[in-house]
Amino acid sequence: MTNMEKNEYREIADPKDYSTFSLVGKDEFQTMRLKYDTFSSLLVFAYMRTDIIGRSYVDLYIWDHSLPYLYKRFIIVDGFRLNREDEKAFLSYTRRPLRDPLKSMNNLIETVMEVFPQWHFCKYSNPFQLGQALEHMYVISHRSDSMGMQRKELMYKADLCNIAFNLDLIPINKSATTPSKIVGLPLPLLRILNRASLTSLLYNPNTLSRCRRVYEAYSGYIDLTSVSACQWWYLYELIHPGLFDKHEYDKTLYSMLKNCTDPNIIKVYKEFFDLRKELSEFSSIRDMKLPMPCDIYDEVDDLASIKATRDINDNQFNIDIRMRKTKEAGTYEYTDQDFCILLPTNAFDICKEAIIQQNCLREYTIAHSVGITTILFLRKTCSMDESFVTIEIKNKRITQVYTAHDRIPETTVFTFLEEYANKKGFKYDPYELIKKELYLTDNYKGNHIDLIDYATSKKLLAYETGKKKGLYTQVSMNDMFPGMINALF
Repeated sequence: MTNMEKNEYREIADPKDYSTFSLVGKDEFQTMRLKYDTFSSLLVFAYMRTDIIGRSYVDLYIWDHSLPYLYKRFIIVDGFRLNREDEKAFLSYTRRPLRDPLKSMNNLIETVMEVFPQWHFCKYSNPFQLGQALEHMYVISHRSDSMGMQRKELMYKADLCNIAFNLDLIPINKSATTPSKIVGLPLPLLRILNRASLTSLLYNPNTLSRCRRVYEAYSGYIDLTSVSACQWWYLYELIHPGLFDKHEYDKTLYSMLKNCTDPNIIKVYKEFFDLRKELSEFSSIRDMKLPMPCDIYDEVDDLASIKATRDINDNQFNIDIRMRKTKEAGTYEYTDQDFCILLPTNAFDICKEAIIQQNCLREYTIAHSVGITTILFLRKTCSMDESFVTIEIKNKRITQVYTAHDRIPETTVFTFLEEYANKKGFKYDPYELIKKELYLTDNYKGNHIDLIDYATSKKLLAYETGKKKGLYTQVSMNDMFPGMINALF
């Protein structure tokens, strides 16, 4: 850059030159003052205006409680720079938390992109980027005689706005004159690391070097021009000493991360791989497919629960041994042509059932193994390996009957359980099992009217039997079934 190019700007000297750019009107000042009295933080109000010769400029007012005159005005005009004192104050404000109470920057950004295309302005949408947007506007609006500002200008013109704003934090070659040579990385890699969530990787020589190794390792066969932030973090963790440095590149996982924005997702997938390996003794876990990002948290929680159950089993309660003895006793299992009742063989069976049924069944594992309660699986005889209904029996009474997501099963299940209870000598009251559902929405009652009829008929039968034996006094239907009439009709 020649000396003439270095000084190709005009300085706005206060107050003479400021007077050529008129202030906003009284109504705007009134609004600014009202907002200033409401908020305690630094406020910025931005306007795109035109002077008497038709020249567009950005008119900025920063309201600051520490100023004697309440606000400080800054003008940004193409080809002009602020005087030294104002420039120092302005750049200092860009590094402080700013609020835009009128959302004036949103409109200004759109207008700046249209009026000043030579500014290479970004579509700043994050409210925390107000300072960055203001610095971008000012730095690129004129040629500076500061080498540091010239380097920032180069970065902004190369559309590396996040790197430009944070350039003071990045180890650079101060004698270089291109973005690539300044940072020491290829321009395509700089465009990847320009993302707000990745720019911090440039601050440290070690992480910067690792980024270079990622690019060298994968740019040959992966289209890194369209890589997402999560995909980049995955590739980054494949390089020593990353989370996945002992894993092979997984094309499926890489593809799954394309539209993911969760910054923690890579660590969660690492936890999934570790748990799947640790629980490889179970073939169904060893052969698990890689979950989608939307499912990975639930899958990891499930695997962690299985591991915890296995560890308790190994270290303290001998759960599986106890459960096998209960099953071998043959007290609970039963089969007819439609349904069968099975006991879980081990703790893993209960964990699998809980995962499929999406319920809290795992919490019953120890209680089941020591005989405090009994968990049973009701399956269709034609598909005995498929989860269907979970049952709890406690003190020889059927206490819970649920399908997936703790829903009440169909009537045929309850008629089968009546037969089962009679055969095994268990207490069974279908009305007690479903009564809380009787007061749900009309939609529920309409879909289960046959089940409600069945359960109430069993309750009436029990009442009539007790009456004949002289065990009950005369009561009304409403006494027997409070709210039942309304619930049914």
